[in-house]
Amino acid sequence: MTRWQDATSDSQGGVDLALRHVAAPATISDVGREVFRRELAVSVPPPDDPESPPPRSRTTATTYDEWIAAVQDGVAEVQPYLDRALAASDVTVTEGEVAGVPVFHVTPPGAGHDGSRRLLDFHGGGYLFNPGRSGLVVAVWAAHHTGFPVTTVDYRMAPEHRFPAAVDDCFAVYRGLLRDTDARRLGLIGLSAGGALVATTLLRAMADGVALPGAAVLLSPWSDLTAASDSLRTLEDLDPSLPSADGDLDACVDWYVGEHPRADPLASPVFGRYSSDLPPALLVTGTRDLLLSDTVRLHRRMREDGSERTCSSTRACGTRSSMTTSPSPAPPGARSAPSSTGSLPGHDPLTVLPS
Repeated sequence: MTRWQDATSDSQGGVDLALRHVAAPATISDVGREVFRRELAVSVPPPDDPESPPPRSRTTATTYDEWIAAVQDGVAEVQPYLDRALAASDVTVTEGEVAGVPVFHVTPPGAGHDGSRRLLDFHGGGYLFNPGRSGLVVAVWAAHHTGFPVTTVDYRMAPEHRFPAAVDDCFAVYRGLLRDTDARRLGLIGLSAGGALVATTLLRAMADGVALPGAAVLLSPWSDLTAASDSLRTLEDLDPSLPSADGDLDACVDWYVGEHPRADPLASPVFGRYSSDLPPALLVTGTRDLLLSDTVRLHRRMREDGSERTCSSTRACGTRSSMTTSPSPAPPGARSAPSSTGSLPGHDPLTVLPS
């Protein structure tokens, strides 16, 4: 039997595949496999009825109040990740405010928020999830592995605050940090919606004539809210973090942009126009990442507009699997990544930030 024996196609080039088994990735670490297994059990649990389809969403929320409750449930879901990250690292976390926007400062030993090299993090969560400290997981991970202090933005989110509130807050904090930090010493980092906010911050900076940062890392950036990307269908049910675009993602878009055009570049930065002046940037995705095509298309868009210092990296993981695990405890007397290099594993753009 071939894999196409029970498949059918249509006149538009679409293919209906027969039910098939997709093995777990065999090329990732033991920790990665455990994260993959654990998240898959949550997003696609074994059904009571083997013939029933997998869930399209992690929540059944439909009303405003139900979504507020779902966000709070999400905080509880993320807490174990944050607890493990904090336990495995030696960072300190303090609350603050930049340009009137609440932020958290994540500081590794020996580092300070004094104008030297630093990172600005925009957390993910579909513009609805991970408020407050629940948005700190990537920031803790980044500070631990780079030795750089990290400021993460607790930006306004839907359903209370719709587009462009998140874009405005992130850009305001970026401009605020430039008052005492050389832009060349500042790197941007963001996961999923946060990766898109990195791209929109670059677009806003170019449009307003504001100095661009020294580097950018975009982790599975959710760059297209029009849902045109191919991997939203080809990887449906294979990403343990995001089972389907027809569930939570689609609802998040509705709450975030409402009736505003989804192809607005500040909502969907894949439609933006970039320049050859873009800083060194790395876009990271995974072979099981529902946002794989969003990432690849944004990378291509940046290169088409003249950026020769943009590269991408693809790993055998889903949207957040490799980004929300706790930092690996370093051997006694050693850090997971030397602060002298300032590089996340595989994230070379951060090495260009001058001391």
